[in-house]
Amino acid sequence: MKIQVTELYQNIPNPFRYETTISSDMENSDNMTLEFFDVTGKVLKRINKYFDKGLNSVKVEFDDDINGVIYYRMTTGEFTKTLKMLKIK
Repeated sequence: MKIQVTELYQNIPNPFRYETTISSDMENSDNMTLEFFDVTGKVLKRINKYFDKGLNSVKVEFDDDINGVIYYRMTTGEFTKTLKMLKIK
């Protein structure tokens, strides 16, 4: 018997220039918040979305003036995970 858990995956592609895709595998259907912030902790973008149980993906774009390391954190009712990605010119 497979035990399903919620998981956040590394963005693809990484590094990226214009847009990247972030995927997650949801244990249950739930509201999800994705927050993106720079190394100083400044929030660059926030996405609130309802995800169905199973594999879900979100395409994300950033302004040209944002470059370097970007942290992204996914939060649901009982799950939080933070990963980092690299945006290049």
